[in-house]
Amino acid sequence: MNSCAEEYLPAVEIFSAIDSDSVKALLTAIGARLRLIRLASGLTVTELGRRSAVSPSVLSRLERGKRTLTFMALLQICAALGVSPVVVIEKAERDVFTMGGNLPWVASKELSVSVEAP
Repeated sequence: MNSCAEEYLPAVEIFSAIDSDSVKALLTAIGARLRLIRLASGLTVTELGRRSAVSPSVLSRLERGKRTLTFMALLQICAALGVSPVVVIEKAERDVFTMGGNLPWVASKELSVSVEAP
């Protein structure tokens, strides 16, 4: 097996341990993080919807964790907000982890316990 494949092998074990509550917690944290960034940017849901081509009703439900976030929607929203989707996800992971959530891949990272502003 080449070194690239070996690098990702532990991820298979980690992802097999994820439960639906963990996924819901992460999606809710991502939505909350997007809302914080939107508010800090001074945008309404309507304006972000216009800029991202994601409807305001979908944005509202995403922010409240009431709708599943697609990768494409995440990219569109982050582009409209001018933030990296990687940063949004990492900060959401920290939010969940510091609240005692079960994100097995986060437990292996060294994270500060404080939740950072957007």
